[in-house]
Parts: sequence; structure tokens; C-alpha cells
Amino acid sequence: MPDVSENYVNVKRLWINCGIEKLNNYTVATDLKLCNILLGMMSHSSYHPCAWCDITKDSLHLKGNQRTISSLMNLFWDLFESRNKKSDAKKFGNVIHPPIICDNIDDGTPVISLIPPPESHLLIEPVNKLYTALESVWTESKNWLKSCNIKKEE
Repeated sequence: MPDVSENYVNVKRLWINCGIEKLNNYTVATDLKLCNILLGMMSHSSYHPCAWCDITKDSLHLKGNQRTISSLMNLFWDLFESRNKKSDAKKFGNVIHPPIICDNIDDGTPVISLIPPPESHLLIEPVNKLYTALESVWTESKNWLKSCNIKKEE
């Protein structure tokens, strides 16, 4: 939607007006920013950036605990009841709103079963690493990509 900010209030309005919350079975395909908005979370620059687990930004190489709709709701209500400011949200998994996608969903539902990781984010880095390795063993790889009209993401 032109000239409409992608934020929690606007996404929730759109979600309700489209009637998505009335659907019984759906999967959300979106980008990382919208994942966090739909889950009531702060942006990916926050202390707990991951939509699918509770790991901190300093430990992204480790495995965190899986997020569920109920864990997100609990973190939101804990923040709300503690009367902490938004600046204290890192103590509450950086969840600052109730999840938008919680209607008609079992509270124990893992987030990853509702919002799979975006394909483009999964593919860009591994493909770039493979291509860099290819460059080191095949000097003509740049010309080959160019002939296929493919540009390497930098």
C-alpha cells in the first residue's frame, strides 16, 4: 500500500480488514521485518531479533528456545504488567505487542509452523559462499555468471 508505514498498527488493521484472522489454516510467507511485526516483536536490531527462538543477538550462532504463540503472549503480558518502558523490552524477549497472528491458533503452536523463514534470506548467504568457493577454483566463473545474466549479491 503506497504511503502507508509498515508498522504494528497498520499491519493489524490490514490483517483484520482482510479477514485473515477468520481463516482456520494458513501459512504466512513474508520478509523478516513483517515476521517480527506479526509476532508483536521489535525490529531485528533489537537484543532478541529472532522470530523463531529466544536467542540474543550476541549468541546467534547458538540454539535458543523455540518461540510459541503462548511464549510471545506471556512475554507481552509480563512487560505490560511490570509497567516497564519500551527501552526495557529486552528483558521480555523484545515483545512489545500481542501477536497479530494469534486468533484461531493453539497457544502452544511453534512460530516456525506459522511463519517459515523467508526463502530469500535462507538462500542468499549460502549461495554467495558457494560462489566464492567456486571463484577460487574456477577463474572463468565471473564470465559464466555474466553470460547467464546473474549478478552476485554483495
